[in-house]
Amino acid sequence: MAFQDPFKRTGSSRSELDALEQLYLTTRNPIHVWRCIQICTDFRDIGCEGFPEWVDQYLREVADSFQELYVRHSDKDVKNVAAEIAAALRVKAAGQGVRAHAFDHFDREDRNRRVAHEVVRYLREHPETSVIQACSHVSETRTEAAYRFRQAQAQGKIPQNRQPDDRETEISEDTVLRAYKEWADYLNVSTEPAKPSR
Repeated sequence: MAFQDPFKRTGSSRSELDALEQLYLTTRNPIHVWRCIQICTDFRDIGCEGFPEWVDQYLREVADSFQELYVRHSDKDVKNVAAEIAAALRVKAAGQGVRAHAFDHFDREDRNRRVAHEVVRYLREHPETSVIQACSHVSETRTEAAYRFRQAQAQGKIPQNRQPDDRETEISEDTVLRAYKEWADYLNVSTEPAKPSR
């Protein structure tokens, strides 16, 4: 039986599973796969059976990797089993340092996606603005917010142990532009670098 999206069964044209698929296809971060698995298993009581094809594909790839790992482990060819399991799950790429894992990638992806949304929002509110100008505006806005945060903390208005939230953290114009370009396809917007200024 083919998978039926539980969100679309009720007549909705929008599905969280579609969004997760797009996020996974854009980032290849397995966190999005596991979120889909969680949703599908939560909906089993209303008849959700199985998983979308893209999740099945991921699970097949992981199963193949685990089988290969088992054979290599039997041959005593595995030095760090935990790292190999993480690599098989695609949570940590093989050969990368200890810090490079799906959760760090997810945090960066999430930040970049939100930054790209800020650029898109600014462009929609100011259609005469170029992408470069919008990126500059987002960078300046965040730099000003970071300054206000540090000032308030220095004046004792904010506890010293409170960390700045995402919008109170400085981000360079180049990083904003990279984030915008990275997420442009997902957001269905153009990556054209600039419109002619007037």
